Amino acid sequence: RSIFEPVERFLVIEGRVFDGLGEGKWYVSQSGYRSQFIEKLGFDPFPGTLNLRLDPVNKILRKRLESYPSVVIRGFTTAERSFGYVKCYRAIINDAVEGAAVIIERGHHDSSVLELIAPVCLKRELGLEEGDRVRVKVILRD
Repeated sequence: RSIFEPVERFLVIEGRVFDGLGEGKWYVSQSGYRSQFIEKLGFDPFPGTLNLRLDPVNKILRKRLESYPSVVIRGFTTAERSFGYVKCYRAIINDAVEGAAVIIERGHHDSSVLELIAPVCLKRELGLEEGDRVRVKVILRD
């Protein structure tokens, strides 16, 4: 395909905000992840994720996203437990905030959910509430 078709630079995925269980805050705050987010993505993420529920069309796009190269945050082990890897894709959320879409190896969500991280609280920064539609422009190539 890549020989005959133009190379995609972006993939746009849309979903609706929903409240999670608050686990994203705990995971994003783990030093083993946080230090790699800072080093590899260039920002210190707000402690938490924004969860988007995807309709069937956007669920397919989210699955397709996994076939593209990602920034990989390595898993690690602490005295208490081990943590899996995270695939990150640079993104622009609602054409306003730079952040990343994250796909978590050992996450609780299936492909009907996309989680986002950013250096700011996305809900506050973008004035989002549960059920609001969010547009994520995932950067596939610079």
